[in-house]
Amino acid sequence: MVYHLFQVNFSGETRMPKAKYENIYKEIKQKILSHEYESGDYLPSENDLTEKYNCSRNTIRKATLFLIEEGLVQPHHGKGVRVIYHESQRYNLTRSGISGFSQSAEKSGYRVTTQVINFTELVADGRLSQRTYFPEGTTLYFIQRVRYLNGTAKSLDTTLLRKDLIPGLTPEIAAGSLFDYIENVVGMEIRTIKRSITISHISELDKKYLKIEDYDCTPVITSRNYNLNGEMFEYTESRNNPDSFQFNSVAWR
Repeated sequence: MVYHLFQVNFSGETRMPKAKYENIYKEIKQKILSHEYESGDYLPSENDLTEKYNCSRNTIRKATLFLIEEGLVQPHHGKGVRVIYHESQRYNLTRSGISGFSQSAEKSGYRVTTQVINFTELVADGRLSQRTYFPEGTTLYFIQRVRYLNGTAKSLDTTLLRKDLIPGLTPEIAAGSLFDYIENVVGMEIRTIKRSITISHISELDKKYLKIEDYDCTPVITSRNYNLNGEMFEYTESRNNPDSFQFNSVAWR
């Protein structure tokens, strides 16, 4: 059966439209990653940033919130915003809010490429329905993709998508960003993503495509994605290369 690979949630936030604060966030983030702003440094004051970027205080605060969510900075009452970033040897790919792999990776500054190794259709039987929560009899796209960051195989993703909600998919489209296609071509709003992380034994496909040699197990991120009407349209299992996997969680008051 084609779904032999399955193993099998963080609620997302409503997507904000792209705006000036995103560009400011990206520029400041790059300065942190390149050590122009070192750990322990304070960012320029809010007044200095509003003058530099010719924008409002609210715009700077939105950009700063993105940096806080990624654990790059921390507000210090009465003093400003302090850099708390420490460089990791592993990929630091933040998966918060409503975003797909390509969107998150590109936002984090990585070059993304995708190899589609399987693209077909199937109908959910009882076993698959129980595992994924898709109703039995639902026609689904079945897609398997190897995702690369800067040329290194990062994950092996198995994705099921409802064909009635996402028509017109092709292998060529699947080689890009599915989220971009769903939102900008199909016109469907993605409202909630539920994710969980489990550990699975290494499979032969993991060994083949992720080049895993020295591990017995691999982390698996399972995602269930819902549209504005509360309909689950996507189920994905992302099997990650242990050499590059890291889990990040940031909380603040």
